[in-house]
Amino acid sequence: MKKRFGFKELFSLISIPILYGGIYLTNVLFPNPITIQVAYSVITLLLFICLIIAFRKLLRAQWREFCEEGKSKWLIIIIGAILLQVVISLAGSIFPSVQGETSALVAGRDYDFLEVSWNFYFILLFASIGPIAMALIEDMVFKHTLLEKLLSNSKILNILLVLVNSVLFGAIHYANFGNRIINTIPFMFAGLFLNLIYLWKRNLWHVLLIHFLNNFVLSGLSIIFLGIIRIFI
Repeated sequence: MKKRFGFKELFSLISIPILYGGIYLTNVLFPNPITIQVAYSVITLLLFICLIIAFRKLLRAQWREFCEEGKSKWLIIIIGAILLQVVISLAGSIFPSVQGETSALVAGRDYDFLEVSWNFYFILLFASIGPIAMALIEDMVFKHTLLEKLLSNSKILNILLVLVNSVLFGAIHYANFGNRIINTIPFMFAGLFLNLIYLWKRNLWHVLLIHFLNNFVLSGLSIIFLGIIRIFI
């Protein structure tokens, strides 16, 4: 069968349970926000590397196709990253978040980056890798394994697949936002937006780079910027 699930698809499916299982175990053994955030980055980075190796042939082939598109592809990436954040913000304004439990992944993030030691700053910088690597893991799981591999000749089934895929994409952010399903709705719309981008281009690199750029700006860029400021004060 052309679209059968192989080892790499099965591994991608269990990568997210492995990640959250590891975070849960870390939270039980070492209930410290920084330890949990560092563990999150370590696990996501390892899983990301494993998935890159597993999908190397597919990613290499699609990268060649991506490079052949010309310079306009970078405009699509930049505009796509901006629109992704617009979609999340608009959905968040329509479905306002509900205060819930403080997640172990976000607890303790109110640090003064200009006052902490450089050693602690670099620990926080490394911790910011987690959301960036996670974005790439999510796209390989939800765009390749749970979308491309399940598409059929039925338009109705494909529409249902895209919608269910989007809902599941948002739902995996449940623990990040107070354990309230309503707080994941903006990310369901984000999943739908990325699904439509993928179906338009049928290339993982577009959604990978759009998602990467969005998460990098939100997670890593601000910490890097504050680190540069530290040098001059």
